[in-house]
Amino acid sequence: MGVRDQDALAYAALQGGLKSTHKYVRATCPFCPYLVGKEDRRMSLAFNMKTQWYRCWRCSTKGRVEKVPDYLLRLEVVEQVSVETFDPPEEFVQFDGEENPLLYGVPLAYLRSRGISDRIVHEAKIGACLRGFLAYRVVIPILARNGHTWLGYSARDWTNRSPLRYRYPKGMQRGKILFNSAALDADSQEPIIAVEGVFDALPYWPHAVAFLGKPSHEQVDLLYETARPIVVVLDGDAHREAWALATKLKLAGLRAAMVRLPPKSDPNDVDRRWLVNQAREAIK
Repeated sequence: MGVRDQDALAYAALQGGLKSTHKYVRATCPFCPYLVGKEDRRMSLAFNMKTQWYRCWRCSTKGRVEKVPDYLLRLEVVEQVSVETFDPPEEFVQFDGEENPLLYGVPLAYLRSRGISDRIVHEAKIGACLRGFLAYRVVIPILARNGHTWLGYSARDWTNRSPLRYRYPKGMQRGKILFNSAALDADSQEPIIAVEGVFDALPYWPHAVAFLGKPSHEQVDLLYETARPIVVVLDGDAHREAWALATKLKLAGLRAAMVRLPPKSDPNDVDRRWLVNQAREAIK
């Protein structure tokens, strides 16, 4: 199949596409049956209406169409997939600068030892539980882009004695949300540092988001919505995955890059100023 034939086939497939954001479209991939051997049932063909590039996340076919199909220009943005919301956990106390140092001095000292300043604690609305199911854990809210609605939380045992260092609320849809997703909407050209865990992101607040694990397709979709540059910084043993994600973002028209960390290290292990400077250099 020639390049022109391939692009024409992609153009035809986009006639049945659905807008998921103001510039991003998903469609059923016409190439998967031939390259993967199975029909695409997840609308894996991604199309950027701004750059006119397309790519299938399943079979990796990519190319560019000459124009945006008229059909897509008339579509409204579809409603975003809803996710579960939560109330703050029972016994949760948010740190506001007036907490009792006798009661909360230990969790605050733990946060500082992880490179999280009092300013970050306040802005990220971090707190702790002294009693109940989450006793002796610092609680980091995972908020919607409005900065108020709880989509979940990460509760870290500060004693390092629990067999489960982290707890999350039952039903939390980790693969559909990002920690600090409000950063996507900030009016800034400072690169967003995209990392795996909340404690990797917090030292770089407010210019970092966390995948809460390995990045999912839904989380990558969220990254497509930002106008800011993105630098992917996964753990040192995941540099190939970081390169692949940065490449996907660039193909979708974003300014994107990656920074490779030393083996067996993560963004919370390295010098903060070094990583920030590396991120800025990588995006130039």
